[in-house]
Amino acid sequence: LADYDQLVAFGDDENDLLMLKSVAHPVAMANASQSVKESAEIIALSNEEDGIAQIIGNHGTYNINMARRMHDFRTELMIAE
Repeated sequence: LADYDQLVAFGDDENDLLMLKSVAHPVAMANASQSVKESAEIIALSNEEDGIAQIIGNHGTYNINMARRMHDFRTELMIAE
């Protein structure tokens, strides 16, 4: 089991809000509704631009620093496998 501070979820619509509020690092897709974007820590590229793959990377690691460099986000941290 993962520690809470390692939990990441991706969402794009209202039905994802509960899930996003249940994890340490909620990520909204660029094509997400406004309420989903407001609940997210960062906003990934859209589904059509492989936003999840860009955030997770080749090794299944959520690299928030890379995501923030791509989109100029708020704080510094990294979650590794």
